[in-house]
Amino acid sequence: MDKLRIPKFRVWNKTLGKFLCSNCITNYYLTFDGTVFTPSVSSDLEIMEKLEDAIIQQYTSLFDKFDREICEGDIVKLDWDGNKSLAEVVYWKNGFYCQNIHKNILGDTIYLFLYCEIIGNIYENPELLKK
Repeated sequence: MDKLRIPKFRVWNKTLGKFLCSNCITNYYLTFDGTVFTPSVSSDLEIMEKLEDAIIQQYTSLFDKFDREICEGDIVKLDWDGNKSLAEVVYWKNGFYCQNIHKNILGDTIYLFLYCEIIGNIYENPELLKK
């Protein structure tokens, strides 16, 4: 019997300019409607503050050539058949694709991901997409 894939997410906090800790269970909570809550300064985890400046990104369940998990918003270096380029991982039409700096969707994503390397993401390394 196939295992059900549990979706994973990461959250970019626009106010703080950083990702919330994705491997800390008590760091943030994501509701089904996409609302992000963070524990308040109080030690009481029942008290939550709604995080308005959050961007939610989903992991693809795919891995780069170095076995690192690929997430929406990652910037990847593609190298297949001698063709080299940089691309952003985007969610488009119910799936994940690589989009080059000219906003063109590139070929079969699963094939491309076999030959890619994560080199950054659109929030921490936006300059990579300007090359």
